[in-house]
Amino acid sequence: MIIKLLSSQIPQFWESIKLCVKEADEIDDKDLAPYLNELLQCLESDKAQCWVRMDDKRTLIALFVTRINTDRLSGTKTLVIQCAYSWQMTNVGIWQEDAELVRKFAKQEGISKIEFSSRNKAVQRVGLQSGFVEKTRVYEMRL
Repeated sequence: MIIKLLSSQIPQFWESIKLCVKEADEIDDKDLAPYLNELLQCLESDKAQCWVRMDDKRTLIALFVTRINTDRLSGTKTLVIQCAYSWQMTNVGIWQEDAELVRKFAKQEGISKIEFSSRNKAVQRVGLQSGFVEKTRVYEMRL
């Protein structure tokens, strides 16, 4: 089962959150400290949300971070899944259940769409199987 952590629970899960973000968000080492500081501030002030899935023994299985973005022109809200990480292989049905819970949260918050981006093929596949559609692809050239 997946649960949304309270801001007061963030310190208890901070080491796991840092691991998840480092692996999933692919942040350069030189940028990691300020990135994590900003994330910690957002999680503790409820500007970002952390979701965890645990087994019956309360062992952490998966974790993801979301943020609510509001378009300045239209006022529409988007829930952005910033990163997702799993310590165990999980069947698509479990991720679909998680997606449904997040969908309910988004509706309660007046959010009109949910987005994520990932280079990970397995994450992309789960997204497609959970009802997401590909919107765009982003390419970069580092200089």
